[in-house]
Amino acid sequence: MTRKRPGDAGRRSSIFVIVSALCLLAVGGGCQELDARREIKAGTKLYERGDYTGSVAAFERGLVKSPGNEIGHHNLGVAYYKLFQGASDKDKAKEYADKAAEHLGVYLAKHQKERPVIDLISRIWLDSGQYDKALAYWEGKLEVDPQNIELLGLMAGINRQAGRWEEAIRWHSREAETNPEPGGKINAYLSIARLALNKLMNREKVIGAERQKIADYGIAAMLNAQPLQATGPDAAQTVKAQEIVSYLRALYEFRAMAHGSRWAWAVDAASNQRYNRAWVELDKMIKKDPPAAPGTAPGSAAAPPGPAVKTGG
Repeated sequence: MTRKRPGDAGRRSSIFVIVSALCLLAVGGGCQELDARREIKAGTKLYERGDYTGSVAAFERGLVKSPGNEIGHHNLGVAYYKLFQGASDKDKAKEYADKAAEHLGVYLAKHQKERPVIDLISRIWLDSGQYDKALAYWEGKLEVDPQNIELLGLMAGINRQAGRWEEAIRWHSREAETNPEPGGKINAYLSIARLALNKLMNREKVIGAERQKIADYGIAAMLNAQPLQATGPDAAQTVKAQEIVSYLRALYEFRAMAHGSRWAWAVDAASNQRYNRAWVELDKMIKKDPPAAPGTAPGSAAAPPGPAVKTGG
């Protein structure tokens, strides 16, 4: 016969209490997850109805119960973005933009290659004027992939939107140098010429040495593009060559305005006339053999879809 030791009953009772408590915790955790999913599901329905304020409240309740829920963070970020788009108060818009980027960033940490989310965060930063955040993010990506042509062009675009035109030119130049395709190089150089010409259009503010400096950026880009662009039997190539010549004649015309002395003006005016004659010759070639009209698909092109919430959670 086995004897029961004096403390056995007490120990069994303590173990039972601990196990019971653990079971209750596990059940409670499961209930929290279920409640979180219900809230996120409810938030998704509210979002789809256009009730973005209600959806934000539901997603936030869900995340209180399950802070690591990735879909909850994604959907809350998208809902905050919608509130940001509709906000008329500047401070409120900034708050919504920051919260949208914050929650989408939590989701992105686990889904680093999901491009629509990356693009949406970038759009939020740009639309809210937070250019430095966008630049810092994409520069980090470029450190990993320095030859990425798309990212180089994106860096140029962000700087252009931020009003940092010289930085934009620097990035477009790097884009042209990095791109192995002549067509890609030409397009990057054309971006520089467009930027320079747009700056020069402001005749009241851009004068003298500043006008000459800006024109020189555009002229250098077009002189780099010219040898890459052939003319010949392909009429589309001739059109592109004419576009390069168009920029050169316009840029030299603006550059001529920067000079105080007659002889310096005459040098740039002569270059303008030379490219004007070249443009006329190219125009004759195009009229003689016009490029074929590009094929058009039936119906109009659909607008890019807006951000969407995810199901599940």
